[in-house]
Amino acid sequence: MTTIPFTLIAGYLGAGKTTFLNRILAQTQGTRYAVIVNDFGAVNIDETLIISRSATKLALANGCVCCTMGQSLSGLLAELLANNPQPDHIVMEASGVADPARLSWLGLAAGLHYTGIYTLADLSLVSKKINDKYFGRLVESQLMHANVILTTKPDLCKDVGEVERFLRQRFDGEVMSVDRFTKLEKSHSTTAQLQDKTTPPVMGFSHDIWRSKQRFTKQEVDLFAQSMAKSYERTKGYVLGSDPGVLAYLVQTTGPNWTVSEAKTYTKIEGIMVQITAPGSTLVSVDIQEEDAECIQRQI
Repeated sequence: MTTIPFTLIAGYLGAGKTTFLNRILAQTQGTRYAVIVNDFGAVNIDETLIISRSATKLALANGCVCCTMGQSLSGLLAELLANNPQPDHIVMEASGVADPARLSWLGLAAGLHYTGIYTLADLSLVSKKINDKYFGRLVESQLMHANVILTTKPDLCKDVGEVERFLRQRFDGEVMSVDRFTKLEKSHSTTAQLQDKTTPPVMGFSHDIWRSKQRFTKQEVDLFAQSMAKSYERTKGYVLGSDPGVLAYLVQTTGPNWTVSEAKTYTKIEGIMVQITAPGSTLVSVDIQEEDAECIQRQI
């Protein structure tokens, strides 16, 4: 079965994601991209290329489409996969204040193959932002989960080499300039470069899915959550409840911290839990059906 590459573009506010997406749309070389963005207004698309538009989609003369995020990202992906012809590559822009790891599950849905996270980093500000007491952890997480770190704005940086060495020493993703990455060579388009990075040395955080139709008491779920907090970097999902009147419990852990609360609206016949382990582990191959992908996207 042929699957479509799914790539996430991340980076803090002002890192250059929109400029990078414009380059992708401009350097298609016959590749039909579907680019999912936060806002049409931020993407400067030549009006002469637009052949049709709606509130959520622009169709371009080069065969590409540009979509805005709706309430259901998995629903949008299903719509793109149902197109005839299908896009050759789906590229999604994560919000500048989002952790891209929370969106990577979408790339595991049927019909797609996940090619990784490409995080843009402003060379002139990235060191300062990582150490910021308010959003430093977010910026570090965006870079930590990156398969490739694309550096931008070298003209504003006093010592490009020093900052790039810092990024290589601190993070596992391959570091290269966005100009080098997007520069086309003979018979080598941007989409080929994106797909070349599908098997990096470290695939970010590894993922596993736990499922069970067994029901548990609140006390048992608490013990389960404590155990997950010791074993996994992050977990989130539902466990079916056996206590009177309880359908399920929502379990969440982040590092050593954990919470368990009643999930009154969960009606599935089995529990489902997303488990994320630290970098360096082998990526677990999981076949996630469309309804599961949507469920996970809502949870994370």
